[in-house]
Amino acid sequence: DSASPLRDRRTGRFSGATVFIHSDIPMHAGQASSTAVIAALTQAICRCLPVAISTVEKAVLIQQAQNMFGGTGSHVVDALTTLCALDGPPAHILRYNAQPHDLVGQIPLPPDLKILALNTGVPALKGGQTVRSLRLAGAMGLQIIQVIYSDLGRQEAPLHGYLGNLSPSLYRRYFRALLPRRLRGRDFVRSYGPLPQSAGEIHPDQFYRVRTAIDHLISEHEHAEHFLHEMEQPVEPASGHRRSKAYRDLTLRRAGRLLLASQHSYRLRLGLSCWQADWLIDRLMSFGPEHGIFGGRIGECGGGGTLTVLTDCSAAATEAILEIILAYRTTVGGTLLVDVAGSPGSAGALLVR
Repeated sequence: DSASPLRDRRTGRFSGATVFIHSDIPMHAGQASSTAVIAALTQAICRCLPVAISTVEKAVLIQQAQNMFGGTGSHVVDALTTLCALDGPPAHILRYNAQPHDLVGQIPLPPDLKILALNTGVPALKGGQTVRSLRLAGAMGLQIIQVIYSDLGRQEAPLHGYLGNLSPSLYRRYFRALLPRRLRGRDFVRSYGPLPQSAGEIHPDQFYRVRTAIDHLISEHEHAEHFLHEMEQPVEPASGHRRSKAYRDLTLRRAGRLLLASQHSYRLRLGLSCWQADWLIDRLMSFGPEHGIFGGRIGECGGGGTLTVLTDCSAAATEAILEIILAYRTTVGGTLLVDVAGSPGSAGALLVR
């Protein structure tokens, strides 16, 4: 379209544009700051195009651009979150289906709960290589499981190319023992063939922790599904009445334990934590549900960055967080930055993959 602001009116060629960007999302904090910048630029460019581009198509383009130029190994879901998150209040929890890319819906957080983002101030940089190796090892494990299905006479693997379709109990009972703990890249290719190009490049001499990767991914899928189930419990949609306080507290304690289980997997299985984040988790849980603090976990990029914490809106929880902020400065020696999901200007809340 020669009328597009990106085209020169005389020649019809794309002339480019001068872009001014302002963002208050901290860099290297595991809060998808680079994804947000690319998403904002994509939205602006799409407004100048003569054809409509769907939200999912935009998200795929954003992910491709980020991986091409940033090399960060971002997810399409990060872009979808940036494009679709609703401004609060209330905060929303995003339900995402990765087969292949679909934002199923958004669950509003009950008004008496908060999801906090605690920025440790530690750059989330060192976890990048671990995350990339995890994804490759996960793809290797999936391919091994599909080969096992084929060897058992199944013409088409029931997983349809997605590990999330494998029952956790079936995995732990039958498949887990068949996966290698560590496998060299060249040995995998020789035994099971190359991975799809979209999975990434296998380094022939590198060892990959295949079983650990699948253990983590299966557990995380399980944690996410159960967490969403628990967060849908505090309000009864049919009646609109609040459930009993005892049932509510039990539900929130279970949701908090799922966050802590996720933190446990990132920390002990993958080594994707830092002592500052571990200190924060320990200090938060020293207050615990009795003070309205139910659980937390580090972000996927690991190595630092931001913790996601589930609390209620009680005065006890607020006082506990304020005490932790002060203790963080004196004990850790840094400033703990706190954002409340769903507050004005803060879109989105917790991303569950």
